[in-house]
Parts: sequence; C-alpha cells; structure tokens
Amino acid sequence: MGRRVLWTFLRMHWEPKRAAYLSLGFLRYIFLLGFLTYIFSTVFSMAQLTWLVTGCSSGLGEALVRSIIARGDIAIATTRGAVCRVQHLAEIGARTYNLDVTAPQVEIDEVMDTILEENGEVDVLVNNAGYIEAGVAEESCYGSYIAQFETNFFGVVKTTQALLPHFRRKRSGTIVSMGSMCGLIGESGAAAYCSTKFALEGMHIQNHPHYEPCPTPSPSYYPTPAANTKFSALPGWHDSLRKDVAHLNIRTIIFEPGFFRTRIVHPDNVRFNSDPITDYDCVRGASQRLAKLVDGRQPGDPAKAAHVMVDVVRGEGVGCVQKGRTMPARLPIGRDAVEAMRRRCLEGLALCEEWGCVVGDTDFGG
Repeated sequence: MGRRVLWTFLRMHWEPKRAAYLSLGFLRYIFLLGFLTYIFSTVFSMAQLTWLVTGCSSGLGEALVRSIIARGDIAIATTRGAVCRVQHLAEIGARTYNLDVTAPQVEIDEVMDTILEENGEVDVLVNNAGYIEAGVAEESCYGSYIAQFETNFFGVVKTTQALLPHFRRKRSGTIVSMGSMCGLIGESGAAAYCSTKFALEGMHIQNHPHYEPCPTPSPSYYPTPAANTKFSALPGWHDSLRKDVAHLNIRTIIFEPGFFRTRIVHPDNVRFNSDPITDYDCVRGASQRLAKLVDGRQPGDPAKAAHVMVDVVRGEGVGCVQKGRTMPARLPIGRDAVEAMRRRCLEGLALCEEWGCVVGDTDFGG
C-alpha cells in the first residue's frame, strides 16, 4: 500500500502535466456525481400524488387522467353511470368509480368514504364534471337553469364538501375547479351554462349592448363582447372557499379553459330545453349554427392543456417554483382565454377610471 502511495506521489511530482490531467479528471468526476445526485433527488423525491377527477369519460377529464398517470401519479377517475364508460382509463392504470355529482350529499359522502377506504388518501380533487345547457336567457325555462346548476355548480360544492373533512384532518390538499372562459365574458345562447361558470368564478358581467349574433358564423368565428362591455367583480364561491381554507394549508385554483377540441359542444352533449320566442330566432339560430361549425375545429389541444394544469398543481415544468411561479388563485388556459381575461381586466380598470370619482363618493360625511 505504501509503495503505491509513494509511486503516485513521484508520478505527480515528476509528471506535472499528467498530474494536472488527473486532477481535472477528478474534478469532472465530482461534478458529474453531484449533478446526477441532484437530478436523482429532484425527480425521485417528488411525492406521488393521488388525484380524484370527476367527469372523466371524455374531454379534459380524460386528458387530465392520462397526463396524471403519465406523470407517475395515481388517478382516481369517476363518471356518472356505469364505470364501463371509463374502462379505457382503467386499462391504462386509473382506478375507476361511479360518482354522480347530482346525487344527494349523503350518497356522495358514501362514495367518497369508499374511495378513501380503498385508496388510503387523496391529495388533489379536480371538479371537472359538467355539460352545456344551451338556450337564450329568456327562452330557457326554470328547470333548465336548475339542471345546469345541479351539475356545474352544486355538484362542485357537494363533491368538495365531501372531501374537505379528509383534507382538514391531514392539513393539506388541493382543490381544482374547472371553470371556463365563459365565466369571464359570457356567451350568447348559453345563459344557463355561463351562469354556473360565473358562480364558480365569482365574476359578473353587464353587457351594454348584449353580444351581437353573427348571421353567417364561420369555423374561425368566436363571439367576443361588444366594445363597451363593462365588467365588475364579486366575491364568488371559489374565492370564498380559498379564503376559508387557506389557514388549513389547503390550496385552491380555478382553471378557465378557452375553446378546446373536446365533445362538449357536440350535438349529443348540448341540451336545448327552451320555448322558442320569435324575437330571438336570429340569436338562437346563430348560436346553433356556431356550435355545429365549431365542434371538432376548436384550436385548443386538450392534452397540452392537461399537461400545463398538472404542471401548475405539482409545481414543476412550466409551473416550477424555481422559475419564480407559484400556483395562482385562477388561471386562464388557451390563448383565447388569456385574451378574454386581459380584456376583462383592462375594461374593469377603464370602468373604475370613468366612474370611480362618482360612485366612490358615497361614504357617510362625504
């Protein structure tokens, strides 16, 4: 052993160039070892999350489950009706359950108890179940509004309330609500649907005048508000929930997707339950033609949207904290949704500038 040490010393003493090369190689080895250690700790130390996603038979729900499983997390996929509707997700590793978000609270609680008993725990709840109840505001009957709210709004409330005790016990959890660009700007011919998304979002829009119908819609046409549309914000369910549970280390976020290529506007999925009024023939006809032309031609890719949403919740990729990004309270998904939010904010600021000095001077003693 001593001879080897002596021989190494002599070689380093008499062969300085070779010694320098050996030293450089040693440093390279240390750097490579450190880099590999960092990568290993970053990738493999990320906790595996268990996600519960409602409304997974197709669309963004299906895309989310696929992205969750591809990320190495556990996906619990639920659907209304027979679980065979999500058999294609079970085949790729999802754990499937029947969950009707319109069922009584006691039944939803029982399903949630079963899920927790069989899976141990849930880390992320994604309230995705929903559909479109189409119709002009006046034509849509009371029953249409009730049916739409039962699924798109009260379904979210009941499912969230069923899982919140679990999140409170472990002092952690993430609640994701699937809003819509229609919760930012509204759409003509979809009053009931937009109302439910506004209820989740907590935003209110006043149209003066209302959206102008397009007599000859094209696949590239998407309704936009008139130039003098005014917006104002109200504290809604999502914002109230976020403030209620923040001290319990429970996070919330509402995603607001734009037009994505799912089957949500397919004729089989859009319901028209209204009593036609002649004055609205042009509005109703334009909305129906638009839905048919848009179906299958939406610009958004559901797989890309799901990838971004999973990144944001997990705090990696595009949502990585190291890039200075933290999970926001709400996030538009898609270029059209980003533009809708930007327009809403700018018009809200313009409204405050125009009317603030008038409506703000209403305090006692003013």
